[in-house]
Amino acid sequence: MKKVLLPTDLSVQSLWAAKQMIQETRYQSALTIYIVHMIEMPSSINDLLSLGRNRKYPSMSSAFVDALQILRNKATASNIHVHFEYVYGNNARVLKNFMQGQAITEVLLMDGYQYCFNQNVSVDFIPFLKKTNTRINNMPFNIGNFSEFQLLSILLSNGTEENNEEVVLYTSALAV
Repeated sequence: MKKVLLPTDLSVQSLWAAKQMIQETRYQSALTIYIVHMIEMPSSINDLLSLGRNRKYPSMSSAFVDALQILRNKATASNIHVHFEYVYGNNARVLKNFMQGQAITEVLLMDGYQYCFNQNVSVDFIPFLKKTNTRINNMPFNIGNFSEFQLLSILLSNGTEENNEEVVLYTSALAV
């Protein structure tokens, strides 16, 4: 069974690679995709003691939760399993231990995609992935040639002015 780690910044766009993998490997072999978001370890004793009970996770948008559920539904038709995991820590050793514990053999990164770990407790763990000595595959995230999932992810993104301008630019480029 092949086990792959896909980093996410809790945006719908970051799930695009999982969708592509599900389409490409459908009915070929057993596959498990771990969609992972790394968050800071709590620093206070009270937060550490209640870590198992009252977990403080970054907020996920409803669009991200919906997209994750769609991926899981698509994957159930074949030998593909999709898991979402939070990993507590802020160094490569913690990430490497998680990957060894799950027997992950490969990391999938998207070329041309800018991961935005902008929440207070989120950790940019992309540099840590290179220190784990795990094979890293790069999948192109081609902005010029949109798939339906990429368009949907852009439209479902949070409605900030910046994202709205991008949607207008992307959709007008498609109309030409």
